Amino acid sequence: NYGGTTLFHIQQCPDVKVMIQYEIKNNPIIPPFHLDWTFSDSMDQDEMLTTINRDINMKIHQLGLS
Repeated sequence: NYGGTTLFHIQQCPDVKVMIQYEIKNNPIIPPFHLDWTFSDSMDQDEMLTTINRDINMKIHQLGLS
């Protein structure tokens, strides 16, 4: 990160779900954006991170920053 803010919001939901929001803001290089995911509570955490990493990389590529 080049001086901006990167946030992960993680929320355990009562209906056996995990909601995750990724947010970039106040960054002089990357325009503000956020991504959201909802996963099953029973999903393997490595699989969650693989999905999150893929989606973040895809967004960075769409912004022309990779």
